[in-house]
Amino acid sequence: MISRYGRTGRYRPLPTLSVTDLERMVVSPAIIWMKRYLGVEAPEDAANPWAATTGKWVHQWLANIVKTPDGKIFSELPALAEIDKRVRLAADEQRVEVRRLCGLVGKVIPDWWSWGWLNAQYLARHLGAKIGAAEGWNWIATELAVGRDDAVKIAEGVEIKLHGKIDLVLAEDDASSFAGEKIWIVDYKTGSAKELKTSDLHDSLVKGTTLQLGLYALALRQLGADEVSVSIVSLTVKNVAPQLSVTDLAPHTDVFADLAEMQSTGIFAMKGEI
Repeated sequence: MISRYGRTGRYRPLPTLSVTDLERMVVSPAIIWMKRYLGVEAPEDAANPWAATTGKWVHQWLANIVKTPDGKIFSELPALAEIDKRVRLAADEQRVEVRRLCGLVGKVIPDWWSWGWLNAQYLARHLGAKIGAAEGWNWIATELAVGRDDAVKIAEGVEIKLHGKIDLVLAEDDASSFAGEKIWIVDYKTGSAKELKTSDLHDSLVKGTTLQLGLYALALRQLGADEVSVSIVSLTVKNVAPQLSVTDLAPHTDVFADLAEMQSTGIFAMKGEI
């Protein structure tokens, strides 16, 4: 059970952390502590804005491959050609809007912007093609929100309050809930991330690289899913299929327990792995 009382016995509001915050807690705990517990936040790092912009565009365009009707979780996975068409349309709409804004001030889109846009479009189309080729998973949800209301139970006595959005969730059936379902969670990576492996799961958890997917898997298990698998999909990943299962996380409960303790007490280390 998560406590809202610090070691002094005084009531302290317990922050609901984003999954990204929890992921960063294992590598930069002091930064997250100051941001979420003190309300002190450093300015955004503008050293490599194109990497962040590319990631945002790619995730935004891939989220547009389906429009889920109100009251439903999943939509039917479009055919490969339709996925590509929708990604290109979303990317084109972005460019049209920037061209319009440039025109308002008598400017044209600079070449460097167009090159960055073309690179992002290529990445989105490539990742979309990989998802479209997956077999046996006919229903999908994009940008699925999880957490916020209830704490996610990790193990007996271990809970974490979180919120986040899953890039892509695939299912075998058009279910109205997650209860009893077989679910596959996908995290898009625009860099050269490699596929997940059980052999280095502990290391990747304490370094934060797999933590996000692990928390998402635990959140959907709590919603009743019978089987939950996770994967990273990037340009370099060839195995576009479930790579790890939520059951693979069981031996590493201590990692999540340490995060839960940090969240509930507000006591963080300055740096380093858990």
